[in-house]
Amino acid sequence: MTAQTSCDDIWTINSITVQPDREAQAIDYYEAAWLPARVIAKRDGAIKDFHLLKTEKRDQPTIQLVTLYEDSDQFERSEDVFQAIFRRLKLPRPLIIDGMERSAIIAQTVGADDYRFIVSAKGPC
Repeated sequence: MTAQTSCDDIWTINSITVQPDREAQAIDYYEAAWLPARVIAKRDGAIKDFHLLKTEKRDQPTIQLVTLYEDSDQFERSEDVFQAIFRRLKLPRPLIIDGMERSAIIAQTVGADDYRFIVSAKGPC
């Protein structure tokens, strides 16, 4: 039996908890940085698709950042690809939204608020 080295359709889902009353600023923050990087990556064929979703978690706004990769090889290259895209975007550091940095918008959570789901027609990877 040979080891499988590639999987079809890898989904990464990052769950972001928003500070109370900062939902609009959180959406603005991710629309200013995360979203443009995904648009470029999709256009360049570095990802298959992406979604920025708003959800509710126990009366606290949450954002789900979803990125879909063609396969495990595309996923493995993603960190380098996105670092290059962010350098091209030349976003200000720190990124300020309505006079606030990320720490005033996004809740600092303890534990794994980061999830990676792998979906493959071939079965487990």
